[in-house]
Amino acid sequence: MTIWFYAGIALTLWVLYDLLMGYTYLWEPIVRAENPWGYWGTLSIWSIAAISCFMVA
Repeated sequence: MTIWFYAGIALTLWVLYDLLMGYTYLWEPIVRAENPWGYWGTLSIWSIAAISCFMVA
């Protein structure tokens, strides 16, 4: 296992945490209720990054 496997796990946990809490961070907090497009767009980017880490490993 490489470092990318562990980075993928960390990013996956981060996405799951953000899904449960209803907000995420980019350069400022993005709340799902206030900005749904920004929230889901940011979570999509983090999810793609997590999946790509597993593909490298």
